[in-house]
Amino acid sequence: MSIEVKIPDIGSDLVEVIEILVKKNDKVKKEQSLILVEGQKASMEIPSPDSGVIKKISVNVGQKVKHNDVILIMEKVNDKISSNPKDFFNIVKEDKEVNTILNADDLKKKSSFHATPLVRRLARLLQIDLKNLSGSGRKGRILKEDLELYKNRKNKEEKFLNSNKENINYNIYEIEQEDKKSNRVIFTKIQTASSYNLQKSWNTIPHVTQFYESDITELEKFRKEVNIIKNYKVNEQITLLSIITKVVAKSLKKFPLLNSFFSNKKNGFIFNEDINIGIAVNTSEGLLVPVIKEVNKKELFQLSCEINKKCRDARNNTLTLLDFQGGSFTISSLGKLGGKGFTPIINAPQVGILGVSKTIVKPIWKNKNFSPCLVLPFSLSYDHRIIDGVYGANFMEYVSQFLSDIRLLTL
Repeated sequence: MSIEVKIPDIGSDLVEVIEILVKKNDKVKKEQSLILVEGQKASMEIPSPDSGVIKKISVNVGQKVKHNDVILIMEKVNDKISSNPKDFFNIVKEDKEVNTILNADDLKKKSSFHATPLVRRLARLLQIDLKNLSGSGRKGRILKEDLELYKNRKNKEEKFLNSNKENINYNIYEIEQEDKKSNRVIFTKIQTASSYNLQKSWNTIPHVTQFYESDITELEKFRKEVNIIKNYKVNEQITLLSIITKVVAKSLKKFPLLNSFFSNKKNGFIFNEDINIGIAVNTSEGLLVPVIKEVNKKELFQLSCEINKKCRDARNNTLTLLDFQGGSFTISSLGKLGGKGFTPIINAPQVGILGVSKTIVKPIWKNKNFSPCLVLPFSLSYDHRIIDGVYGANFMEYVSQFLSDIRLLTL
C-alpha cells in the first residue's frame, strides 16, 4: 500500500528543506527521520509515519514547503521481525548492505538510531558512522557528547598504538577516564543548538563591543510611580526591560544599519522593514530568544505585557516556532545579576545586540555637587563589516539620551 508522507503542522507557514536523510528504495522504520527542515530560528526532523520502502522523493534541498505538502511516497511494509528462522533468513537475504548478520538484534541495531539534526551534521563532518554508536541520551538518542567521546577514543587508540612503551600506562589511564560516564555533562537540545550557533557566530562575524552607561534615576522614579498610579497587576507592570526595548526600537528607526542583516548572497546587507526585537530569556533548558514583533508600533503598556508573557512562555516551554522568527535585533539583559558589563554575541544574521547589566548607585557631579544616581551599564556588540565605531557610539548616545529623559519618547 502506497503512503503519501506530508509535512505535519509544525507551527510555521514556510520552512526550508535543508537535508534529505533517505534515498529512493531505502527501507525505513516508523518514526525514523526522513528530511530535515529549518525555519529562521529552529530546525526539526520530519519522521516516517510507518515502516516501508521509499518509492519517490518529491522535494529537493533548498525547497520551501508548508503544512500538508507531500515530501515523499513510500510503500508500507511490516516492520516486525519474525521469530521463524526461515522468515528471518529471507529478511537477511534481502538486505544487500549487510554481509553477515548474526541475529535479529543486530539487524535492528543497524537500521535504527536517533539523533538530532545538529548531531547528524557533526557526525558527517567528523566522518563518524552513527550506526557504530550507542546513544547515552533518553531512549538511546545519540548526543553530541557521544560523538566527542567516540572521536576522542579513536584518536587515543591510534595514539596508543603508535606510542612507545614509556607512554603506554598514561594512554590506557586517559582512555579509561574518558569512558567513565560520571565525567559526562550532557547538554540539553537547546544548549546543543545554542553552542553551535554561538560558535559559528563568533567565528564568522568580526565582533566589536562598546560600553556605555546612563543615569536612569528619573526613569526608575517615573516607572514605579506609573505602576502605582495605574494599579497594574504584577504581570502587567511596566518593567525596565520593556522601556529599554521601546527606546531601542526608537533608536533603530534613527540608525537603520543596526536593523539590517548581513547577506552572503548579496555580498552586503539588507534593511529590515520591521523592527522586531528578540529578548534573550534564561530557562532551565538553556537560553531562548523569543521575538517581539513591530515594537515601534506598540504602546509601552502593551509592549510590557507582551514581553512578560513571552518570558513566561519561554520558561514554561510553550513557545512555538513562530515565536522565534523574524528578529532584526536582540537585547540580552542580565537583570539583577552582578557584573558591570559583558560582551554579548551577535545573533546571526543580525548585525547588533544590546547587553544590559545590573544597575548600580554611583556619585555623579550635578550642580556643583556629587549626587547619588542610579546608573545603568549597557554594551553594544556589532558586526564591524557593516557598523563602524562612530555609528555605534552615536547609537549608544542616542539610547542614553532617552533613558536619561523618558519624556523624549513622546517627541
